[in-house]
Amino acid sequence: MKTNKKIARVIVAFCVLFCTVVVHADAVTDWNAIMQTTVASSNPFFQGRNAAIVQIAVFEAVNTIVGDYEPYLGTLKAPPGASPDAAAIVAAHDALVALYPASATGLDTSKAFSLAAIPDGQSKTDGIAVGMAAASAILALRANDGSGVVVNYAPATNPGDWQPTPPGSAPALLPSWGLVTAVGITGPYRGHRPPAVVEVFGFHARD
Repeated sequence: MKTNKKIARVIVAFCVLFCTVVVHADAVTDWNAIMQTTVASSNPFFQGRNAAIVQIAVFEAVNTIVGDYEPYLGTLKAPPGASPDAAAIVAAHDALVALYPASATGLDTSKAFSLAAIPDGQSKTDGIAVGMAAASAILALRANDGSGVVVNYAPATNPGDWQPTPPGSAPALLPSWGLVTAVGITGPYRGHRPPAVVEVFGFHARD
């Protein structure tokens, strides 16, 4: 018994010191915090893309089980009684490991810590399977989304053309990002056109 307690203390101490573990009751918010810490090593463009992938995987996993909302993919099935917490944990973990393999060790330990709070049994096993399927499906969907396309940007001299600026005069950051498939919309979004001046005031603008 004393040996088991010592082992438990060592595990807890290791997680406190080296793992991205947030101690809350909600697996979704816990792993949202872990996701934010993990993606912080990326530039802002990939932070947004990768965070979306992880959170969609979590949403799809949990929603496949509870069915409260319209699914994003709609291709997954869940056995009755599957654990949504286990599904959320594994979906986030698997997506993050695929996107940030260098962080796998810490993410694996965080997953073990999170799953340890869920009683073993069929519900947990089924939830884990749903989480794995959700992460795999959304990663496959985004595998060829254009985020890996490289476009060389040669600054032009026309009015409005972007130019490197001092002090660093760094090159354009990911000029190909406009080619990346959008996550939440199906086409270019331009918003609502404001009414023309003539429509508001009844006259045309003059020079």
